[in-house]
Amino acid sequence: MNRKELTSFFNEITPTDEQMRNMYAKINTYKEGEVPMNKTKKISVFAVVTAALLLFTTAAFASTLNWNELLIQHFKPSEDQINKMNDTVSKPEATVTNNGVTITVKQTIADSQNFYVLYEMTVPESIELNDDIVWGWSSLHLNPAPTNRDVSRSGTILKQDKHSRTVLLHWTLEVQDGAGTATLQFNDLTLHQKIFDKKGEYLDLKKIPLIEGEWQLTWDYKLDDTQSIKLEPNKSVSLKGSKNKIKKIVVSPLSVFVLIEGTDILTRVEPIVKFKDGSQLSFNYKSPGKSFSYTNVTHNDDQGNHLYYELGKIINPEDVESISIGNVTIPVTK
Repeated sequence: MNRKELTSFFNEITPTDEQMRNMYAKINTYKEGEVPMNKTKKISVFAVVTAALLLFTTAAFASTLNWNELLIQHFKPSEDQINKMNDTVSKPEATVTNNGVTITVKQTIADSQNFYVLYEMTVPESIELNDDIVWGWSSLHLNPAPTNRDVSRSGTILKQDKHSRTVLLHWTLEVQDGAGTATLQFNDLTLHQKIFDKKGEYLDLKKIPLIEGEWQLTWDYKLDDTQSIKLEPNKSVSLKGSKNKIKKIVVSPLSVFVLIEGTDILTRVEPIVKFKDGSQLSFNYKSPGKSFSYTNVTHNDDQGNHLYYELGKIINPEDVESISIGNVTIPVTK
């Protein structure tokens, strides 16, 4: 059975609304002499069955397409987008254990402007994880090295219980096509304890080492990004009175990158991404729910203001019609 047949099979076994109602009715039938469930219990059982079926369907769908189900839940890609991104996804299963802490790299996903690492961490029973327990230091090195602008990093906890955590790490960097090797390193699991005064106002941050040590993982990855669209418009733009020039734009499946020459950039660039279906995404440095980073680069060929807009989902770059910045609209074509 091939991938398409498997996907079709799992779509077919997902119950219809009528089937869900029938299952709901059967769950609530009871033998003579048994006490019937009250309304609250009926709703609870229905919710549990529905949630279980959704989780099963997501896990089955993910397994047929070689994607971790947490990545699918996070990025919410269509099947078409998953298929197009398959040459940018690696499943290394690299693992290291030190001082009772085990780290496993579950999956990576990349495009020309981004590198994501999904990893799982388990800790000894003597430690109960919470969001204030973090790594003292971490780094990622790629070979071949990025050709790139300055790198920024962020992380999102996708799943956590007392002794395990699954995290999606993200770096903005220019990843080269082809096969490569990634090395990820963590140092010193640390509790960041916030100190407050009697009025509840923040005073300081106390860093308490929990488990000291070094955890290093190395694995192979692949990237064949045929989707990203790179433009070099070299167009002058007026940004609220400031004279600037748009040098480069890259629309990738996961982000929009803009390189602009000039000053007074940070609060002035508010790109609008327009799609061919009439929808659009708008950004500024305060955009809620949209990750934004800014770097002024002075030491490589791409000197200028590097503005990076994380989409938070996967798009098809060929679906983008144009990008508007200030008084300039730039068509997006390969």
